[in-house]
Amino acid sequence: MHNVVWLRDVLLALAEDTMPGICITGRFLRDPDIWSGSAQVISAAQERNSSWLGNGRSLFNLEVDAEKAALTEASWLVEERHLLAALAGSDYAQLSVNEKALRNAVTAAEKGPDLPASIFSGWHGLIDSNIVLQYQDIDQIQWLEETSATRVTLWIGLSLLHELERLRYAGDTRRIRDRAARFNKSVGRRQDEYLSPEGAALREGVVGHVWGPPGQESGYDSDHLETARGLRPRGIDVRIVTADTGLQLRARIEGFHWTEPAENWKLPPEPTEAERQALAKQQSSR
Repeated sequence: MHNVVWLRDVLLALAEDTMPGICITGRFLRDPDIWSGSAQVISAAQERNSSWLGNGRSLFNLEVDAEKAALTEASWLVEERHLLAALAGSDYAQLSVNEKALRNAVTAAEKGPDLPASIFSGWHGLIDSNIVLQYQDIDQIQWLEETSATRVTLWIGLSLLHELERLRYAGDTRRIRDRAARFNKSVGRRQDEYLSPEGAALREGVVGHVWGPPGQESGYDSDHLETARGLRPRGIDVRIVTADTGLQLRARIEGFHWTEPAENWKLPPEPTEAERQALAKQQSSR
């Protein structure tokens, strides 16, 4: 018995015992259009009515089946949609659960809306923060020449925007703070374009898209790679655009290629405080 699970108990636990925002499946199970018989199942469970029990499901191979579902779509993680796939064929109908609607809703919540077919062509790069802070503006860099591509899509992760928002106030230098604030403001002003299927036109042949996987993000390197992992199962072969050696190495370890723009696009080094004071003193003595 310890190796058998009843779908009824699983659904009740997800719908009743998970906090809002923790479990995507639990959230949709609270939707009466998806689980129309929840009230009857809850009542039957309380009364131990065996007619609503359903058939026991062996736990043997459940993890393996979920991992296979994740591998099929090249997902880095086993997520809730993969567990639901592993539970396919259970007693959803007997429990008055619309299995197709539940799986579609969970998949859409985890992967985001479908991407248009036109977006998959060309070269794809995920921008890292040091490109925004230490290089010329992304709409000034000649990406077609840098990539030898005829079409370039630059992905701006929510993790990047989170990091820049923090640096807007906590950056070590004024230039970092100013560039972080300016970049986020420029994206914010065109957010409808960045979120549209066509993307925001940055220059001829180059568009920008804002995207991020579901869940809370803190804006660190692990989140940037999580964004890349989220694009991979959607069919986007994205490269990490970064000049950070540490992130380049982590990207390679996780199977991603990286690209660093040519040195001529890099901003001149920011003067140190001593250099600024010396320059101010020199100008005041003239």
